[in-house]
Formats: sequence, structure tokens, C-alpha cells
Amino acid sequence: MLAQAAVEISKLEEEIQVMAPELAITKKTLAETMIVLSKEKADAEIEQNIVSRDSAIAQEQETAAATMKESAERELAKATPLLEDATRVLKELNKGDLYSLGSMKVPTPNVIVVMELACHMFALKPAKADLGQA
Repeated sequence: MLAQAAVEISKLEEEIQVMAPELAITKKTLAETMIVLSKEKADAEIEQNIVSRDSAIAQEQETAAATMKESAERELAKATPLLEDATRVLKELNKGDLYSLGSMKVPTPNVIVVMELACHMFALKPAKADLGQA
């Protein structure tokens, strides 16, 4: 039994000696892989920090954009009825209204403002010559 154990031990020692160079190569490869993995882990942490920072900035921008959108919608809600009223009034205008404006010798300040707005609507530059003179 002891002899058989000695034979087995000797076979195992031979296998270990045959595998020793392979084991050394594997250890070296493993050490190199561990170095590469540690570098990649450090790079990944740096990238994670950058992504976290960019994500926070994007969240801030999204919040600011939402606030601006809400503000714009409130302003639009205020302006829409005014636009609808102005459109209704424009549709009610007729030629006679314009002739009565032309016959005025001295237009009122409200008429002047309305005509300036009409000039802007038609992309014309309003001229203020002879205003208020009889």
C-alpha cells in the first residue's frame, strides 16, 4: 500500500513538473489580465463620473426648459384671447371705416397707433409726416 502511494505521489510530482511551465504562463497571463482589468475599472469609474455629471446637467436643463415652457404657455394663454379679439375686429372692418379715417384732418392718438400697427402688419415703415397738422 505504501509502495502504491509512493508510485502515485511520484506520478503526481511528474504531472506537476510537466504542468509547472504551463502554470507559470497562466499566472503571468492572469497577472497581466488583472492589471488590464484594474486600468479598465479605473477608466470606467472616470466615465461613470462624467456620465453622472452630464446627467445632472441634463436634468437641470430639462427642469429649466420645463419652466420656460410653462411660462410660454401662460403668456400664450394671455395673448390668445387678444389675438382672437383683434382678428374679430379686423373681420368687422369695411371700406367705409377706412374712408372715414382718410377724411380725418387730425387723427386721434388711438387712430395713429392702429395705423402704425397696420403698417407693421403689412411690413411697411410708418411715416409720421403731417400728423396733427390742420
